[in-house]
Amino acid sequence: MKNKDNRINAGFIKDFNILLDSIEGSKTCKGFMSIGEGKFYSNGIDLDWLKNVSADEVIKYSYNLNALLLRVLMFPLPTMAVVNGHAFAGGAMLAQAHDIRIMNADKGWICLNEVYLGIKLSETMLAYVKMKYGGGKNVADALILGRRYTAAEALDCNIIHGAKPQENMEAEALKLFQGYVGKEGIPRSGVGLFKQHIYKSVQDAFDSEVADGYITFSQGIMNDTQKKQFQSSKS
Repeated sequence: MKNKDNRINAGFIKDFNILLDSIEGSKTCKGFMSIGEGKFYSNGIDLDWLKNVSADEVIKYSYNLNALLLRVLMFPLPTMAVVNGHAFAGGAMLAQAHDIRIMNADKGWICLNEVYLGIKLSETMLAYVKMKYGGGKNVADALILGRRYTAAEALDCNIIHGAKPQENMEAEALKLFQGYVGKEGIPRSGVGLFKQHIYKSVQDAFDSEVADGYITFSQGIMNDTQKKQFQSSKS
């Protein structure tokens, strides 16, 4: 990901899905690894972009964002997020949707800072964050206190798999990933089967929000102008 701080907007989601299509369509791929460059892995939702779109576009974006996170979570191949720098809010959500997470040992935080933004998580997000963070103290620290984890702290709390020095980080992470996956890879049918079983509650949460039209979550990220526009369209 090479778009500065890799803010997640409609274009980001479209491009990420195109790449996932190409990976899933290649029989030789044994997994996929995402990585940013420079200071950021991803700085989350592109709020500057979001505030300038229509209410209908916010609703469409809300669906597409959660659909992307669910797709990464359920992807029928092993996945690794190489968190080269800061991963905040939606960026942390994207990293946590991967099976394996590696952080930069020298700099960068991973942080779910929505509490400071006054943005409630979607039910889809909350369902898998609870699983990825292990519940209890970690969930309270991450969501209610908005804790910023360094690589060492994240590793100590078991929310990442490892930390690598910034120098040669990508190469070292790839070597580790290849060790997990093995020479022959892991059967896609098995990976897909187990993810569908493990993350069934996340799929159910997504489906319930689809039934709601993603309106409840969307209203939580709309500004006042968009909320008025939405209410006007319903009256």
